[in-house]
Parts: sequence; C-alpha cells; structure tokens
Amino acid sequence: MTIKGWNGKVDQRGGLVAENQATFHPTKYLVGVLAWLKEQPNFRCFTRTRVTSVSEKGVEMLGFGHKSVEIETESGHTVKAEHAIEATCVPLQKLSVITQLEFYRSYCIAVRVPRGSIEDCLLYDNAEMYKYTRLTACDEKDDYLVVGGCDHKVGQEETTPRFDELEAWTRERFPQAGKVDYKWSGQIFEPADYMGMIGQNQGCQRIYIITGDSGDGLTHGVLAGRLIADEIDGVENPWAKLYNPKRLLSMLKTLPTIISHDLQINAQYKRFLQTDITDIEDLVPGSGGVLNMVSPPAPDLTMAILTAAGNLKAVGGVQR
Repeated sequence: MTIKGWNGKVDQRGGLVAENQATFHPTKYLVGVLAWLKEQPNFRCFTRTRVTSVSEKGVEMLGFGHKSVEIETESGHTVKAEHAIEATCVPLQKLSVITQLEFYRSYCIAVRVPRGSIEDCLLYDNAEMYKYTRLTACDEKDDYLVVGGCDHKVGQEETTPRFDELEAWTRERFPQAGKVDYKWSGQIFEPADYMGMIGQNQGCQRIYIITGDSGDGLTHGVLAGRLIADEIDGVENPWAKLYNPKRLLSMLKTLPTIISHDLQINAQYKRFLQTDITDIEDLVPGSGGVLNMVSPPAPDLTMAILTAAGNLKAVGGVQR
C-alpha cells in the first residue's frame, strides 16, 4: 500500500484497503436535510427550545388501550405526540442504557498541507486508541489535513499532551505539514458491546433513542432515519435487532466490563474529598487550584485563580 504524500520514516506499506468509501460535508448535508423538511406540509422546527422531559402517557397492553407521548419544555410548554425520538447523544431518561455506555474524550487538529500533496483518502492506524486522518478544503494554496484520535475516559487525563501527540504523529508521517490552525475536542459515547443503540428506548413503547454512536453520529443519523421510521410504521428491518437498545444477550456478555467501568467512574468522585491547595497563599501569579474549605462529608470546593497581575478570582464551588 502506497499513500501519496506519506513521506515520513514511519512504514506505511502494510495495511487493509477498503474500496468505494465516501465522505460528505456535515453542514451542507444538514442544510440539505432541513431544506427538504421545510417543504413537508406537517414539519415545524423550534430552535432554542430546551426539552426537560419526555414521557409516555396512558396504558396500552395486548392491543388494547392507547399510549401517547408528552414532551415538556423549560419554558413550560407541552407538546403531545404519538411518538418521540431522542436524537440527543444521551437519552433524557435515566435508565440502564446510561450504565451501558462508556464516555470518552476525543481530539482533533487541522494542519495546513500544500494543496494536492496528500492523497484524498481515509486513514486509520490499528492502535487501541487509534488515530485517523481526513482531507478537507482550506484555500487556493493549502488543504487541511484533519487528524484525530488520542481518546481517553472523560475527565481522567490531561488534555494538552493529546494535541501535542497528534501533531507529532502527523509530522512523523507527513513532513510537509505546516501550521496547525485549529484544535478541538469532543465527547464520544461507546457502548459496552461496541454496537450503537437505535430504536425503542428501554422500558418504552413510543419513545425512541439514538445513542452510543462511537464517533459515527453522521452515519448513525442516516441509518436511524430508516430504522426508526420502519419501526414506527411496523415494517420489518433486517438490522433492527442488531441495533435494538433492548438487546440483553450481548449486554449480559459484557456485564463484567460494564461493572468495571461504572466502579472506575464512581471512584472519580473522591475528588470531592481532595484539595490542591490548603490556603490562598499557596498560589503564585498565573496559577490556580481547588481549595476544599470544609472537611468531608460535606465539602465545599472552590476553584481559586490568581491572575498574572496578582488578582484573585473564585470561579465557583461544588457543594454537597
């Protein structure tokens, strides 16, 4: 395997090639979907509207009775519907589906490379916390090489070294890489059995969820449009069982992983009992720290920052 533009010392010859893949621009895609929806007679879109709860009302059993859905908003409005879909990354209901997800922070950088110098393809390495590359337009002179990866569990590691690692990895393989113009990170939800959850929410008949995307939300969004539409219409879909959020067997097989993950996450709350500094005087200009002002079991944590000019700022506290 030879990749145009990979001129670094790292060997690139071994690899699996998957033909006939595709990429699409996420913003242009969403604009197109919205334009089509606006042409539909019953479509209505409410922006800047925070939903606080989605619940089923009524009783429906063995073909008798009827259930519906009520959606409540922060402003006090109630929307009634036959079905509701939560395309919210994490479902609003606090059901067991939450415990079946692992939460990771993922990182990206956008590096300038001479236009046309690197082959337009999707690259992935085979590390456990893998890295990947994409190409996208920049200007008449350069392309952007988007490089991502370096995932870790949310809130449990330093973030800055991850950007440095991505940049070093890129320059080792693509010496022509220029200035890093953008850096960003996002949260990824990984199901314990590695398969996304698309369909009826656990314990529900008329509420549907889309979660556990593993960073493939755009792909899952397209897939979910068909899966959930078929489920509502009563059309059998051969992929429905694979993505069913109510699946039990695969989750039971991964139960040790789920328990280990949940224990490890809950262990992070020991932070409530810890302190970085014992007194404001411990700070030097341009530094900050968490000050635990009260002993457990009721700590009051305040983030104190001493600016370079010597001004003290208390960012906020966490009380329990």
